[in-house]
Amino acid sequence: MKKSLILFFCILIPINKLNGSDSPIDRKYLLGAAAIGMVAIPAYWYLQQYRLSADYQRRMNILIGNNKAFKAFVERYSPPLDLYNQWITQEQQIANYRTQFIKLKDFVIKGRNISRIINVARIKNYLKDKKYVMVDVPKKYIFLADNTWMIIAQEIHKTKEKISIDVEQIKELADLVNEFMFSDFEGSNIIMGEDGKLYLIDIEDKSFEPSRFLFSSDDRLCSNKIGILRQLRSYLKGAMTEPAEQWLNDYIESVKQRYRNSEQLCSTIFDRTDLDDDDIDTAAVKEYVEQLEASQSKK
Repeated sequence: MKKSLILFFCILIPINKLNGSDSPIDRKYLLGAAAIGMVAIPAYWYLQQYRLSADYQRRMNILIGNNKAFKAFVERYSPPLDLYNQWITQEQQIANYRTQFIKLKDFVIKGRNISRIINVARIKNYLKDKKYVMVDVPKKYIFLADNTWMIIAQEIHKTKEKISIDVEQIKELADLVNEFMFSDFEGSNIIMGEDGKLYLIDIEDKSFEPSRFLFSSDDRLCSNKIGILRQLRSYLKGAMTEPAEQWLNDYIESVKQRYRNSEQLCSTIFDRTDLDDDDIDTAAVKEYVEQLEASQSKK
């Protein structure tokens, strides 16, 4: 940063002096100095970016090693180039985000839990298959910060309009909650964005463990879906239109009739490897991350 300021003044000072100089020699000298400065600043910036990027790629390749599964995962879910170029200049702040204030434009640091990205991919593929357009989940990327794989999520800005969830919206949301047993109805885990969509915000693995909220002995019991949907109804109380609320009541009743007193087990998001991208082996990815974190914790 200091070097960039010095280069900036290399341009500014000669240009200012031109205003008070009548000498052709002085003008040639000062114009030359300004031209050099105008070339040097972007050249210095590109050199800095190259140095940071080369160091990042070197460390990334060392950590990935010969793990083809994780390499494919990182390639798929790394940030696009414009975000990557921003974040490599803020790497240390991102790594120490819990102790240092760090603000990323339109993004939020979500910690190290790799399940956030896996769950996002599965839900997005499910929404695509169902052709749902009223609900969504924020984009999430993986980024290496000081040799730690961090998850960075798209920041969803809440609508400033009064929330009024209609029938079509609650149909899609209730199906998504029911299908994956999403049960983390706390804080702002479901919000309506400025685009009018309903977003599930916090979707790490524990958000799909009903036992944390329903005191069930088995997270996969289909009967848990009744309690989950009741919690959804309470969570959205006052935010639904009357027809939407009536539809949800009827939907809960249908699920109740189907699974009440049932010992049947249902799949949750953990089981839905059918929704993984074809070239991503999520089991191998999770195993690699667990081994890596275990080895790092011993150092």
